[in-house]
Amino acid sequence: MKRAAWLMMMLVSSVALAQPMMVDPSKMSGIPRPDPKVPPKTVTVRLIRGELSNRMVGIDVGLTDGKSPPIIQKTDEEGRATFSKLSGPGPYMAKATDGVEELASQPIELPGDMGVRVMLVFAPQGGATDGAARPDKQVPAGTLIVKAVGEGGTPEKGLEVLLGMARAGEESVRETRAKTNDEGEAKFTGLDSKPTSGYLAEVIKDGAKFASKPFKMKENLGSRISIDVRPVSKDISKLRIGPGSHFIFEITDDVVQVVEVMRLMNSGTSAIDPGPNGLHLPLPAHALSAQAGPQNPPGFTVAGHEAVLKSTIAPGDTELQVMFALAYDGGELDLSQNTPVGFDELAMVTEKIDGMTVEGTGLASEERELQGRKLMLYRGPGPKAGESIELHFRGLPHSDATWRYLAVVVALSILLGFFVYASRGPSMRTDRDKLEQQKDQLLGQLAAIDKSGAEEAKRERKRQDLMAKLVRVYRELDEVAR
Repeated sequence: MKRAAWLMMMLVSSVALAQPMMVDPSKMSGIPRPDPKVPPKTVTVRLIRGELSNRMVGIDVGLTDGKSPPIIQKTDEEGRATFSKLSGPGPYMAKATDGVEELASQPIELPGDMGVRVMLVFAPQGGATDGAARPDKQVPAGTLIVKAVGEGGTPEKGLEVLLGMARAGEESVRETRAKTNDEGEAKFTGLDSKPTSGYLAEVIKDGAKFASKPFKMKENLGSRISIDVRPVSKDISKLRIGPGSHFIFEITDDVVQVVEVMRLMNSGTSAIDPGPNGLHLPLPAHALSAQAGPQNPPGFTVAGHEAVLKSTIAPGDTELQVMFALAYDGGELDLSQNTPVGFDELAMVTEKIDGMTVEGTGLASEERELQGRKLMLYRGPGPKAGESIELHFRGLPHSDATWRYLAVVVALSILLGFFVYASRGPSMRTDRDKLEQQKDQLLGQLAAIDKSGAEEAKRERKRQDLMAKLVRVYRELDEVAR
């Protein structure tokens, strides 16, 4: 089941939705992408500067598993360094340096039957205002310089800059404030470069906050950040869900797992402030245990039956990720989801199941096969702002519904495992034993609910409470096993 979801995600990102679109390459920087066109036990690392056409040739790229010295390869005429005949499954990490800028990939895990490609995107010549922290040899260690850039690249002076620091093991966030000078720069000194400390910088203009990307300070080096600060608009009509957005449906008995990847496009030249209550994106009324993926922007939360974005939306695209599950009875499921923002189109993928159909206005289907799995791709017209996505699943596989709620918990734990990539230390047997005991106890309580004589409303509240606890236990078991 986990592999099916992974294969569908790969197909959606690399085959099914391949089409001309305006996507910021920096948003793909460092993300490993399994590719059947890359030979097994092989990693290719491509270096570009700002745009796909600006290939970086003759640059050293290092690949390491953290145990052995890095393997070094130079990029070819395509800007690509190739590492073949790798001995283990990983995780590996790719690194490259150009001048004062050093980039690293996310952990790279090698599937057994194909290789992986990854791209590292360096800043364009002359710098970038993308909010990314870049080490600078000219800046003293422990020092951060935040530059606010306005219309036409002009520096914004006299603006307040807020620097927040979060440290592992601490609940509170420490805040430091400074103002930009005539060059549009605010300086912060004495910063912690420990790997357990993370930072986020925000420039405040006209009551709106323009945030950097989360970052960590480099040891023995200072860093610079340039943040694009433009006039703020309240006009959310400039927003739409653009090309490249897609839904993934993973079908199991009595449960549909859903992953929504939405590219929120701001087609204007000004940032958009969604207001103090934020931009609310409703989810289906029957969505269970909804949660956000890890690649979302600051200020994006998912709770109950809606996702909320409470941050300024910069021009261009902002990727939002939402996961939830839907339970069903009798082989049929109707999905209805309102949207305050129009979709350019609907694009969806499911595994092909004999007898199963997905119905919707103007939907066209296409069968594909990847690595021996048959998939169905669906495309159709997107709803306008204020309308609803209406989908009807027929012929779904189903069984005794007694264990439906348990299936929801297992499904969500699999989705979490699919999205979370992190290095874990050696597992502790005692920790796992305790978690297994908790899991067994909760499963027993869940199985006993329908046998109790309590009212249905009380039984439902109890189910929800047990499911929430089981989700946490399955997540902790997954982390211990890594």
